[in-house]
Amino acid sequence: MIRAINVRAMLNGINRQLLAGFIALLLYLQVGVGDGFSSVLLPQLQSKYSALQITDDESSWIASVFMLSMPIGSLLSGVLMDVYGRKKLFQLSYIPLFLGWAVISQADTAFTICLGRLITGFAIGMEAAVLVYIVEITESPKHRAILLSLMSPVTGFGTIISHLLGHFLFWRNAAIVLSFFSAFCCALIFVIPESPVWLLSRNDIRGAEKSLEWLQTGNQNIKDELKEIQKNKISHPKARVKEASLLKRIHVTKAWKPFLILTSFFVLQQCAGYTIVLYYAVNFYELFDTPIDGFVSSIVFTSLGFLTSVLLTCIIDKFSRKTITVISAAGVGVTCTIAAGYQYLYGNENERPVFWLPLGCMWIDVIFCCLGIKTLPWTMIGELFPREVRDFMSGLQLTVAYLILFMAVKLYPLTVSLIKIHGVLTMFSISGFATVLFAIFILPETRGKTLAEIEKYWVS
Repeated sequence: MIRAINVRAMLNGINRQLLAGFIALLLYLQVGVGDGFSSVLLPQLQSKYSALQITDDESSWIASVFMLSMPIGSLLSGVLMDVYGRKKLFQLSYIPLFLGWAVISQADTAFTICLGRLITGFAIGMEAAVLVYIVEITESPKHRAILLSLMSPVTGFGTIISHLLGHFLFWRNAAIVLSFFSAFCCALIFVIPESPVWLLSRNDIRGAEKSLEWLQTGNQNIKDELKEIQKNKISHPKARVKEASLLKRIHVTKAWKPFLILTSFFVLQQCAGYTIVLYYAVNFYELFDTPIDGFVSSIVFTSLGFLTSVLLTCIIDKFSRKTITVISAAGVGVTCTIAAGYQYLYGNENERPVFWLPLGCMWIDVIFCCLGIKTLPWTMIGELFPREVRDFMSGLQLTVAYLILFMAVKLYPLTVSLIKIHGVLTMFSISGFATVLFAIFILPETRGKTLAEIEKYWVS
């Protein structure tokens, strides 16, 4: 095991909170890889030259089953991270990731591929531990916002990696590379400390002090939070929490309010279409019938999303969450309206004026989407829930989010066959404009607020 004290000299001059947070965020690289892998895997399997032939129904399962097991991992993480710790839990998630990619690399049936996707999805579902870990190691709202916003560009970069691997490597070889990369990430986590908040909740005062020393948090915010936890005598995690006690804590802290708000945000997010386009990128763009190759369009799509996510990281602390969401959602609504109108008028024409317009609109759409509504619901999970129920509610929220995501991806082939591509684009547009109203009247503001200040929002 690599001990943190042995690498201290190497970390001199580096903000250790950002370093620890970034290492934790490597799990989101796997999220991006898993998201994008189906869009390059399916065209290879659907090729007439593929040794493994699949049906349309099997292709939809391969694309969507990845999210079917995520809720299970998310729900378990909400309970297990309080018992085993935040760091240990997301470190252990790399073991099923390694196994899942290994199963995919050796698959000889569509069922085996789905099994591998189920295993990797279960592992990635444990990401709630990463969100809670980042919230608990950061000393200021600014650092917290930066790290949480990095989740999106890291995910986007993972999607780019999966597309490049799928383009240059046979899908089996790409899965082998990803399997060994999972093992590397698992080993890297030994460098960083456990959450000082969790250590103190286990009455490990010395361990919490060592964690704070490694993180070099001279700020009193975290220390005050630790003292408050100690003062309130939070029970030892080994003590079983009765269902009534948990429900009472959820009721007292009014955790159901942020849960309902975030659930609504996730529904609007999925109806806006980013995930659908991501999972069916190549096939989706081919529906526009432009001379531009579907694979090239998907690479442009993911690259624009990545660059916009980097931009969001730079501006997230300069603009309110409401402002960013309104701009993002309005842009999605306008671009999808134009694309839907064009496809409705000229979708069946052999010679179409300005043939590149719908494709261009969707490239602009991904910029607006990644500027806010693709990222903010995920980042706000770690911010909105009160400390007393943060573990369980974060896991529960991710469970619901992934179920919504699964339904969106699984139903897309049926939806596009029923209402055609212009109908799907219209749905994206309506969701974008609905999100504008949601941001103005419902979405809470967390910019520049400490966790204690956010908690007061629910009890006031």
